[in-house]
Amino acid sequence: MKNLFGRALLASTAAVLLCLFLTVNGFAQDLDDVTISGKVVDSNGLAIVGATVTATLTDTGVDRRVITDGEGRYRIIELSPGTYSVEAEQ
Repeated sequence: MKNLFGRALLASTAAVLLCLFLTVNGFAQDLDDVTISGKVVDSNGLAIVGATVTATLTDTGVDRRVITDGEGRYRIIELSPGTYSVEAEQ
């Protein structure tokens, strides 16, 4: 009887965790927004800190700019879907 109760508890716990995972995963996906990220490096592979990275939506010409961090990384979030041209300058 004790073993049967343990199996039922394990099965119900697994079902609850699966439901929570699917719920969180569903909310985490926003198909209306685009994120562009990367790292800017020089010809020696060293990070370029403080570079300006510009992503331009080619259809409209609307652009967004960010500055690379201390490791040369950048992330441009909440962009409209489309084709972008990405440029970096220092």
